[in-house]
This record gives sequence, structure tokens and C-alpha cells, in this order.
Amino acid sequence: MLILQNLVSNALKFSKGGTVLIAVTEVTSDGTLACRVSVTDQGPGIEAARLGSLFSAYVQGETHGQAGVGLGLSIARQAADLLSAKLWAESEVGKGSIFHVELHDVSQ
Repeated sequence: MLILQNLVSNALKFSKGGTVLIAVTEVTSDGTLACRVSVTDQGPGIEAARLGSLFSAYVQGETHGQAGVGLGLSIARQAADLLSAKLWAESEVGKGSIFHVELHDVSQ
């Protein structure tokens, strides 16, 4: 829940009244069933060079005047790691971002 709260909150903050799309899909990854939740925004996008460090503590992409200290995505990454989930982002400047979290069935 913490992961999705952060991703949706960021999407709303950076979309500034635009549409935020949340999609849930079933995927097969490494031969196991997984659930992928994708949060798509219509924000300004993130430069490709910044995507690699985006989930590090105190690191922010271009904030476009939005307040923050750069901890939300780091905390989301730590939560994903605890759940053995994958968390990543895709983005293009001027076209918005998509953040994905993929949860695997660890009961098997």
C-alpha cells in the first residue's frame, strides 16, 4: 500500500490536474505469476540520465517547483525490496512517466 500511495501521490502532484491512469495486469515473469500495477501520469517527464538514481535517498528529478525532500521513491524502493517486488520507471521528457511495481506470488 505504501508503494502505491507514493506513486499515485507523485503522479497527481506532477500531473497538475491531468489524468492519472492506474492499471493492474497479470503477467508471467520468470515462469511465475505476477501482478503488475502501473501508474501513468501526464507530468513533465524525467530525463533518461536521472532515471537510474531516482530511487536513491535524497535524490530528486527536476521538481518543477513541487515541494519534496527526495525520500518518497527511496522508501517505496525499500518497501518493494522487502516484498521481493520489482519497482521501476519509464519516462520521456514532455510526455510524462510510468511507474511500475511488479509483485510475485511468493507463497509457492
